[in-house]
Amino acid sequence: MTTDWKSDPLQHEIDGRVYTSTKLPAVAGLTVLPKLIRILGEGMLAKLLSGSVGELAEGLTIDPDQEAAKLRESGADEAEVAKRYEAAKMLRERAGADVAYLVETVAERADRVGLDALAMSLLAEVQCNKLRPIGDGYVAKDRQVFDAHFAGEYIHLLKVLIFAIRHNFAGPTLGSLSMSGSRGTPKAGPVSTRGSSPETSTRSSAA
Repeated sequence: MTTDWKSDPLQHEIDGRVYTSTKLPAVAGLTVLPKLIRILGEGMLAKLLSGSVGELAEGLTIDPDQEAAKLRESGADEAEVAKRYEAAKMLRERAGADVAYLVETVAERADRVGLDALAMSLLAEVQCNKLRPIGDGYVAKDRQVFDAHFAGEYIHLLKVLIFAIRHNFAGPTLGSLSMSGSRGTPKAGPVSTRGSSPETSTRSSAA
């Protein structure tokens, strides 16, 4: 079996925009990793990489009442509606707690690392299909593009950063194949897509 030594780009839809992440070069990744550990701490970084907060993006936007209404419209019985409502409510509460902890931790340690520079380094190889302003799709290779694209969109930025972190430090690598012959993916993460246009994506509940 031959091995493809080029890592797969990954696509993920976040808030209606499709992001395509390509692995950071090794030197860049090795430079970023200790900064991530300093600002997040080993515990939070491990949670991000393990997928235990993989439901974060969905939890930040889910509305239990809307979920219940959709189920009723689809003809689900009240027992199923109540069960799904409680699950959505718990998901939102967990996501809120994770975000609160993440923001508090970053705020306490922001002076240890240049936060803006770290974010731009993490997103250096990330493209968006609906870039603001229009450009070559890269969200962070130019500071003005980064500023404009994420202006006022800090929760959205957080979701994109989590996607990039998981792809670079827990995602499929070296195009390796599993024992079953299928390409690996991050735990609970988006599906790896080779050679796809940024206009297409695979939905996932992970960030």
